[in-house]
Amino acid sequence: MSQENKYNELANNILASVGGKDNVSYVTHCMTRLRFNIKDNSLPKDDELKAIPGVLGVVRSGGQLQIIIGQTVEHVYNNLVKIGNFETSSPLSEDLDKPKEKLTLKKIGSNILDALAGCLTPLIPLLVAASMFKMLVAVLGPGYAECAYR
Repeated sequence: MSQENKYNELANNILASVGGKDNVSYVTHCMTRLRFNIKDNSLPKDDELKAIPGVLGVVRSGGQLQIIIGQTVEHVYNNLVKIGNFETSSPLSEDLDKPKEKLTLKKIGSNILDALAGCLTPLIPLLVAASMFKMLVAVLGPGYAECAYR
């Protein structure tokens, strides 16, 4: 079976398990998941969806039914759109499930220190190399540098 047929079969099985194209009001995808807005949430059975070969997991979050496919989600999504005549959309960011954090003085300080650490981290090898040369000069003595230039 070719890869395209495999993705088409997976899309057909998923669409049938969520209650058909009439039960889907909107579908999109992110990097690893198909995200469905479902009209009747009682129709999709999580156990049936998980049993489909190619489905890695099922999550219900933020009013969406999210089916974890993995890196091949775009191929499955394209076949799903063809089968169900859905509107295509651009992939979503993975950060949609993360709750927004409240901005506090502690959070601002932490962000500043994170930025400083990010800027200074690339300098660590340079500082280590400079300290090695400084140690070499200290071990060989100050007179060695003078002898080298004569």
